[in-house]
Amino acid sequence: MPPAAVAENTMVSLTATLIRVVFSAPSRRDAGAVFVVLALEGEGGATLKASGEVDADVLGPDAEGRAFRVHGRWVDHPKYGRQVEIAALVPEAPRTAEGLAKHLARFEGVGPATARRVVEVLGAGCLDALTADPSAVDRIPGLTQAQRKALLNAAAKWRRAGRTERDAAWLVEHGVGPALAQRAAKRFKGRAQVLLASDPWRLAEVDGCGFPTADGFAQALGVAPGAPARIRAAVLHGLSEAAGEGHACLPAQVLTMRVLRLLKKIGPADAVPQGRDVAAAVDFLAAGGKVLVDRGVSPRNPMGLVYLPGLMLAEITVAEWFKAKSKGGEIHGEAAEG
Repeated sequence: MPPAAVAENTMVSLTATLIRVVFSAPSRRDAGAVFVVLALEGEGGATLKASGEVDADVLGPDAEGRAFRVHGRWVDHPKYGRQVEIAALVPEAPRTAEGLAKHLARFEGVGPATARRVVEVLGAGCLDALTADPSAVDRIPGLTQAQRKALLNAAAKWRRAGRTERDAAWLVEHGVGPALAQRAAKRFKGRAQVLLASDPWRLAEVDGCGFPTADGFAQALGVAPGAPARIRAAVLHGLSEAAGEGHACLPAQVLTMRVLRLLKKIGPADAVPQGRDVAAAVDFLAAGGKVLVDRGVSPRNPMGLVYLPGLMLAEITVAEWFKAKSKGGEIHGEAAEG
């Protein structure tokens, strides 16, 4: 157990041995995950509990007695007491040749005999060696093409698992909940830190994450509430939200009001932009091709219509189709048949 002085929500990253899986049930939010409660043995023989969602294939039938890297934070459960809320759980490579061969044999297509041969030739760092240099597989004698492929797939899976672990831990460190952090790490396939550091609002692409959560994450990364990038993200969110409601575009003035309402709602109050700031954001996005603006002046929409590029193309295509059909008198006939 952690010392009493350790405050709740303190981040933790530790290596522990799995004693047993106390509880396991399919995740309600992610078909590829399970919710687990684990009993673990940490350094010095101290026992601890950990719970949260993990990849379904991380805890196999031989998981007990194996070492895992646990990233998360200390929480005080009202019924079960102090425990680690899991952000990422990744198996660590065993330190002995026998344990490493057994671990490697768990990967599909490898098998015990091949695993032992790999460890004999490449040593304790075999997975890292295959990850860093796939041609290292050529040093292992007697492999079939299928076995070579299985070993490289195992190394690739090992590499992805490490990136996922780091990404999930990084997200939790910046205020993202462990379950969402795991989904995001999987969604961005090892590139979460690269992609979200430059555009934190992409977090809203992950199931179960809305714009306010992504915006809070952006501010946790140090983005100022009044930053132009935040207004641009709100513009894109407003258009995406409108598309979900069935609108191919929004009049510029309607989009502006939507953005202002959103940012006023989530605050802070002293960072709500002006209409001219939203207009500048639209112009910036249009210059980069992120939005398209039809500035055809009309009494109803004097400031033009703002589209996401794909939706404008779709609307033009449909309009041209209807125009072509109507010239041939086909629409009337099809409507009559319907």
